[in-house]
Amino acid sequence: MNFENPDDNRVEFNKERLNRVVGITFAVLISIGVILSVLYEMDLIPKDVREPRKYIRKIFESFNEDYADSKKVYTPKEIIELEKKVKDIDKLTNVSARKYYKTYVELGNAYKSQQQYYAAHQTYMKALRLNSWDYAVHVKLAEVEIKIHKFYDAEKRLKNVIEFSKDRRTLKIAREFLDTLNTIEYSKQRIELPDMYSKRIYILQTDNVDYRFTEAVKTRIMEEFKISVVVLEDTIIPTTRNARIRQAVVYQYDADEIQKQLEKDYDYLIREPDNYGILLVTSYNIFAKNYGFLFGWSDCNTAVISYWGFVSPGVPFKKQIKRFVMQSFSSTGMLIGIPRCTNPTCARAYPHGLAEQDRKEDILCDECLENLIKVYKKK
Repeated sequence: MNFENPDDNRVEFNKERLNRVVGITFAVLISIGVILSVLYEMDLIPKDVREPRKYIRKIFESFNEDYADSKKVYTPKEIIELEKKVKDIDKLTNVSARKYYKTYVELGNAYKSQQQYYAAHQTYMKALRLNSWDYAVHVKLAEVEIKIHKFYDAEKRLKNVIEFSKDRRTLKIAREFLDTLNTIEYSKQRIELPDMYSKRIYILQTDNVDYRFTEAVKTRIMEEFKISVVVLEDTIIPTTRNARIRQAVVYQYDADEIQKQLEKDYDYLIREPDNYGILLVTSYNIFAKNYGFLFGWSDCNTAVISYWGFVSPGVPFKKQIKRFVMQSFSSTGMLIGIPRCTNPTCARAYPHGLAEQDRKEDILCDECLENLIKVYKKK
């Protein structure tokens, strides 16, 4: 007599289901592997993520640095050492200084631990001018702004953090500070930039420039900065001194040498008392010193801005114009004499590549407007 064991059917069923689950899991893992391989080859995966142990360690180090160190009490000797480091970083260009921005953060933490709030404020501002996307530093700065009674500045900063930050702890602290502000009475004045059309900048163009970029820059600078913009008819043939071939295909012009060319040929315009400087628009790729593929290069008298890096197949023309206009705002501000701002969505925030450039808005923030008013009052 044959007796069928019901457990045998259950075992067979479980084996079949297990095999199916294993098969699906294996297929999913293969798909993920293929996707990661493609992203790796396209260099779309951050290098740190490719080494999980280092990436996890970096997350914890960043967490500790952002929050634990802010409560550390620094000795006078430690503060002096940090001030020496910062003094050296101050001598660097934005491109070089950006990787050291956390040294400013640490010095800001040190000043805050000693209740030197005004010094901490200035130091955190310097850090954010180099990396305005670090929302943990924005929260630190907002705390200091509350301490020195810059309540409206703190409110705008905290609301920005709450809108854009994805970090839970940062958001929690930002909301707590904003709740504190809600218990305080303070004025909220809209900033109005005075008309300064008696002052001007000159725009020059190199050969082969699409006039639409120049016209957009001219119109938007006049709207945002409230100054006159004069486009000269001269066409500049950029000097080939120190020009180079980059990556075997890209011909690059030395922006430093172009600035020397402008200062020599247009010195009479630079010396005009009502002129802030000369802005050169070019379609050519530019570099300066050891920095390749620059969007712009400025000093107090001249600036060179290139739309070469903003134009590529598939990018809508409206987006290309927006990118270039924002770069022109940054360079115009440099000519006028205002620093970079700390607001990550401001047109003049320092971008580290196109991704950060595209996250910004093509308008000036209140911080930039306040800095412009200070300069306009002096001149």
